[in-house]
Amino acid sequence: MSLITKIILAIAGVLVVGAIGFIIYQQIEMHNMQTAINQSVITQKQLADQIVRSQSSYVSKDDLNNFAKQNDINLNTISKDLSTLGASLTGINHVTVNSGGTVATNVGSTSTTPDTHPSTVPTVKCNGQDIPCPNADPYGYTSNVQHLELNEQFAGATATSTVAVPIGNVSFDASSSKPWSEDIYPRTYSVNNVLGTTADGKHVVYNTIQITSNGKTVPINATTGTYEETLPASSFTLFNPRLFLTAGGGADITHLAGSVNAGVTLGIASYGTTKVSPSISILQLGVGYESNTQTVAGILNPISFNISGLLPKGIVDNTFIGPSFQLDAKGHMYGGLNLSIGF
Repeated sequence: MSLITKIILAIAGVLVVGAIGFIIYQQIEMHNMQTAINQSVITQKQLADQIVRSQSSYVSKDDLNNFAKQNDINLNTISKDLSTLGASLTGINHVTVNSGGTVATNVGSTSTTPDTHPSTVPTVKCNGQDIPCPNADPYGYTSNVQHLELNEQFAGATATSTVAVPIGNVSFDASSSKPWSEDIYPRTYSVNNVLGTTADGKHVVYNTIQITSNGKTVPINATTGTYEETLPASSFTLFNPRLFLTAGGGADITHLAGSVNAGVTLGIASYGTTKVSPSISILQLGVGYESNTQTVAGILNPISFNISGLLPKGIVDNTFIGPSFQLDAKGHMYGGLNLSIGF
């Protein structure tokens, strides 16, 4: 069997093993994801200073789309804007605030102010005296209950437009000692927050607000919207297993000869802001093929650095390079440089 044939067979074997391992890893990951969804519910909790922790959980993509539809959120518009930022949808937060409303009758005035321009009561002469005319209520206040509808104005879809949200109504009955009546409608305030994530991990938040009152739902514009998050800090993860395909070249330290290796390694630890795409992979151990002696060799990549930042994003996000050492079945030891791609 020629050297080229052996190399091809070794590479094919590595690819097959890697593919099988990758499929097994995906199945395990899907199982873990489903388990995480089932066990991820964090219940709502009332905290101090009127702070409420939302109920939260992991859900599938379809569940998230259905949740958006239930709350009248147009994900198509948001998704288009996210695409211009190279971002993807991450989650949605829905907040509801209810007001109880008030219905009361025979309510006394909270205050009165003198009329600075009182109307003159018409009079007639009777035996030389001025007698007020019987109709001292020209506007009919004593014979008609007065009603006033109350609406609150909010900013509309454009900078100059406004929308009215019905609040309730008040009435005044001049024939009663307690003339005021009020009907303040119950209201529901709904706030939707849609969270997107850019390719570099930064979040983008979109907000929608609706007020429902007296059977009418009115969308309104938010005056301000602020979202703050901490910048992820790099940290060591002592156990972050990850499968790598690795290949490189080096020198046979024991016999001063060049060699090429290819194989599969398992990364043990990592350092970076995320476990998914760490900055440094630490302690990769595995097996591969050594071209110099055409035998199986153990591979040790003690530390490898992520160079994906030097490549276009989305092509290869976990590409590492670093020193590598191999020991083959014939006792030959090698040192060199290996390129590793993580899955």
